[in-house]
Amino acid sequence: MSKKPTKKSDLGKRWLEPRKGKIVPSPPEYHLIVTEGTKTEPLYFEGLKQVINNKYKGKIEIQIEGEGKNTLSLLKKAEEHVRNNLNPIKHVWLVYD
Repeated sequence: MSKKPTKKSDLGKRWLEPRKGKIVPSPPEYHLIVTEGTKTEPLYFEGLKQVINNKYKGKIEIQIEGEGKNTLSLLKKAEEHVRNNLNPIKHVWLVYD
């Protein structure tokens, strides 16, 4: 935007007025975290989820599932969660050690 002052002939014209349209909120992003552990990892990611939700309220939704499965079963469970979820999941994390 130019920092020049408005010309006298342009004062009062509609195209100079700021827009008054509605702000359209963007839908939240959905993320899934599937962990091998059932206690420690879900607790860690729940804390992380709280920090994110405080900063980006309504923009990011995180679902955390502690499955207690081995690596391949964890992948199959994650695929099942994605198929059965009503919301489009943008990112899926598998956490195992």
